[in-house]
Amino acid sequence: GIIFALRILSAGNLERAATTNVVQYLLNKKMGSLVLLYNVFFEALVLVVLILSFRLSVDVAVFLDGTFISPFVLVFIASIFFLSREVLTIISVGSLSRRQVYRYFSDFWVLIELMAVVLVFSFTIMLKVQGKKDASTVALAFTTLLLGLKLIGSLKAINKELATFVIAASKIIKDIKWFALLLIIALSMFA
Repeated sequence: GIIFALRILSAGNLERAATTNVVQYLLNKKMGSLVLLYNVFFEALVLVVLILSFRLSVDVAVFLDGTFISPFVLVFIASIFFLSREVLTIISVGSLSRRQVYRYFSDFWVLIELMAVVLVFSFTIMLKVQGKKDASTVALAFTTLLLGLKLIGSLKAINKELATFVIAASKIIKDIKWFALLLIIALSMFA
């Protein structure tokens, strides 16, 4: 839709597009509809189901050696929902231009969402097939961290004050990424 297409525009292009009467009318109509509210609520609900079922599937792989199947099915259904939503977004953005697709993938939150869902999907398959014995605990913890970041990223659509905090935190993280890399390298040399 128009909201996903406007999400990836640069600040200047977004400002120019948002000031046109047609886009303002469409955005007011979209934002005022209950469909958008239901969409945000449904995505948040599916995300909570994904997080809880992933944690449960990890625990099931630990305690029952992967004999219980129900949390795995929930993880697969939620993962397929998020992956298909991303594919449809990429197709709609790609219909604008190829440069917009590159810009879409350069967004921090898009990368977090994609990495979280792909890692959840792949680790759940690995847990189901091989069990917890071969799964890395650090990788499972990192996946859980990414799911938490995905939840925080989706909450910014609900609360304006939280959105300001989340955007500020992501800009700060972008500014200190090279320092953090050097710090991690230095700490790992002494570990």
